Amino acid sequence: MTNIDQKLLEILKPVKDPELRYSIVKLGMVSSLSRQNGIVNLSLKLPLPNSPSESELKNEIRSALSELEGVTGVEISTTLMSDEERLDLANKIHGRPTTGGAAGGSGSNVDFQPAQIDEKGNILETDPLRRAVIEILATIDDPEINKPLTELGMVKALGIESGNVGVQILLTVPGCPLKDKITADITNGLKTLDWVENVAVDFDVMTEQQRQRVAEMVGGAEPDAWKGRKPASAGEYAKRIIVVASGKGGVGKSTTTTNLAFALAEQGYEVGILDADVYGFSIPRMSGVHGRPRVNNEMMEPIRKGRVQVMSMGYFVDEDAAVIWRGPLLHKAINQFITDVLWEKMDFLFIDLPPGTGDVTLTLATALPQAEMLIVTTPQPVATHVAGRVARLAERTKLKLLGVVENMSYLEINGEKDRIFGEGGARDLSKKLGIPLLGEIPLDKKIRERSDEGRPIVTDINLPSALIYKQISQELLALAPVDISA
Repeated sequence: MTNIDQKLLEILKPVKDPELRYSIVKLGMVSSLSRQNGIVNLSLKLPLPNSPSESELKNEIRSALSELEGVTGVEISTTLMSDEERLDLANKIHGRPTTGGAAGGSGSNVDFQPAQIDEKGNILETDPLRRAVIEILATIDDPEINKPLTELGMVKALGIESGNVGVQILLTVPGCPLKDKITADITNGLKTLDWVENVAVDFDVMTEQQRQRVAEMVGGAEPDAWKGRKPASAGEYAKRIIVVASGKGGVGKSTTTTNLAFALAEQGYEVGILDADVYGFSIPRMSGVHGRPRVNNEMMEPIRKGRVQVMSMGYFVDEDAAVIWRGPLLHKAINQFITDVLWEKMDFLFIDLPPGTGDVTLTLATALPQAEMLIVTTPQPVATHVAGRVARLAERTKLKLLGVVENMSYLEINGEKDRIFGEGGARDLSKKLGIPLLGEIPLDKKIRERSDEGRPIVTDINLPSALIYKQISQELLALAPVDISA
């Protein structure tokens, strides 16, 4: 931060963003703060535009600063965070190292460099501070294998800047249930160094080659701890499960799923996408999340991109291949995606359903009774009528109806909205079902282009359609808030 009055900054530390529930100082939202002739001038960086809590936050800031003797007024200007700064903000919320885009939180502004340790765990660092950090890490054992992190090759990189220390650790397997213990051990160990103020621990996963080296170190076979870990239902990993449904194909269900998932991820939430549209999978292409899931002891690892984990049939067959399965095989595949995937803990799990009321929808309704259903439709009656059938299925299977999103609502030309597919269909459906209409998404060429390119439009904050998806994501949060600090 530059041009910061430290005395004023101390006063603002207790002020929290009403939506994120974290100190605006620790989140790096204060970019400048000064006082002249009794007037405090503050520049505030906001994560997103048009935040409904902006006025509330400004009032809290003015209230806090006005209590200081000699302050006669508070002037607040706002700017928007860059994509890098928003990523750093999300990292701070989750206690992870940041890339340096925003200032003021644990592990911020550190320059990560690979840890200099040989294969036997010998420390090769010449910088005294980095060496001191790794010497502490050499005393901390992996809680499953009971060997030092350094000896196992688990210390990937570290960064140090002004009392902030960030450490990147390689896990032997994803979804490790002992990540919290590793984090606590590292944090407590490093804070014994009198110059360390803040510690942030980030995690990645070993490659097969790295994991094989660890196996050889413990006797040439995989440790029992790896073999004994059993996957849990996806429902045990996610705080909220939202199934995205439609009555017919082609209404934009997968596009909506992808953009809402990435919108929430950009706000610091951990998000998963399960592409349950076995016949018409499109999430891998639309999300830009590609790869081949690793299979460990008959358990599949989701493909990850930032805060988003993805599992899809598209990762197991060629993109143009036809999947010809009948009910029993579909039932088995969907149950495997729910129970045999090493999901990491999520705030939200979005499930992209196939259109209609077939076997997959029934299987998921039975397996995940706590799920909520979001209905996507276009405005014309032929789409809203069949969407109503899906809603009635949700009611019969006790799934909570969350709301309706209308896609391709209008084409905007020179400020005029042309309702090509009719008007009011989704609004009428929402009234009939007694659930809210969460948003109307326009017919926008850029949405289609970004989906084809694997770059969800919501990641480009400068585009109007991106803001609509973000607003819908805020509506989802308002219906049932999720505490990302829990």
